[in-house]
Amino acid sequence: MLAKLKADPTSVTFAISSIPSNDQINIVAPAIASGVDAKRMRIVPFSSALNTQLLGGHVGALSTPISEIAPLLRSGQVRALSVSSPERLGGEWANVPTWRSMGIDVAVLHWRGLFAPPDMPADALKFWEDGMARLSKSEPWRKAMETHGWYDAYAPSATFRKDMEREIALYTKIMAELGLLKEPAKP
Repeated sequence: MLAKLKADPTSVTFAISSIPSNDQINIVAPAIASGVDAKRMRIVPFSSALNTQLLGGHVGALSTPISEIAPLLRSGQVRALSVSSPERLGGEWANVPTWRSMGIDVAVLHWRGLFAPPDMPADALKFWEDGMARLSKSEPWRKAMETHGWYDAYAPSATFRKDMEREIALYTKIMAELGLLKEPAKP
C-alpha cells in the first residue's frame, strides 16, 4: 500500500475518527517516513461507522484501535496490515506486523492516562502511581490487554510527561507539515 501511495498519494482513501488524531498520525507518519507526499493523501474523518465505510468499499483502509475492529478481523471480513505499537502485540494478534518490523521507524501509541492538577500533593500522586503500577502487573489487567489487543505502555507520571512532550513535538511537526496548524502548539 505504501508503494502505491508513493506512486500516487491519492490512490487510497483512508477513514479515521477525527482530525487531528492518533489514527491520522498512524497513517501519515509512516507515509512521510516512506517518502509519500502526505499533503496529497486522502484521509477522511467520519463521526461514526468507520468499519461500515470499509466494508461498503467507500474507503480502501482505515486506522482504528484493534479492539474496535477485532470481530471483523476474526471473521476474515478485513485484514490487519499493521499495528502501530513499538513491538508486536501478543495473543491472536502476534502475526500482525508493526511499522518497525516492516523497516519503518514509526510507533504511535494510542495511550490513555489519568490526569490530575499540577499541584497535586506528593502523597496523593504516590498513591495513584503505586496503585496504577500494581494494576498494570495484575492478571485481570493482563487478560484485558490480551482480549482487547492493547500494548503495555504503562509509565509512571514523570516518564509519561516526557513521552507526552515528545509526542506533542512530533504531532506539531507533522500537523505543521500538513498545513493543519496556524501556530505551533506549546507543550
